[in-house]
Amino acid sequence: MTAAEFERIQSRLGRLTVDTVQIARRVLVDGKSQAEVAGETGLSRQRVSKMVQRVMAAANEFPPDWERVDEWMPPELAKQVRALAAEARTHMQEKIMLDAHEIEDRRRAVANAIASQRLEGLEVDAQTRAELDQVALGELEPADVIASIRRRLVAND
Repeated sequence: MTAAEFERIQSRLGRLTVDTVQIARRVLVDGKSQAEVAGETGLSRQRVSKMVQRVMAAANEFPPDWERVDEWMPPELAKQVRALAAEARTHMQEKIMLDAHEIEDRRRAVANAIASQRLEGLEVDAQTRAELDQVALGELEPADVIASIRRRLVAND
């Protein structure tokens, strides 16, 4: 997570302690391992892990474009609004679960592709591996990786 991304989620972290947010930032933004942060702070690795999990849960609780609505209305309308909000949260959580499964499937496909290349006696370079990891996360399309490999091959000729 970049520093800018971490700053954007600050409004969602209001109920967490300053220490929890700062410790999670050291792991999520600064790139330190949970064990390193635990050693530096005197906390257990498990405690640091829980702090990071709480920050991530708070950050992912609602999509960034959702808005909080606090209005007075008749009870029946309030009941309908709550039902709509619950339905939207359920739909969002189902989508997150699908996305997590899709990422895992993509990671498996990338690992299988790399293993297949190794069986053929070919090694996949670090840049291609990094690009394939981006494909697994949905950040890059396979066609982009192919184009990148072709550009590197042409440049090496």
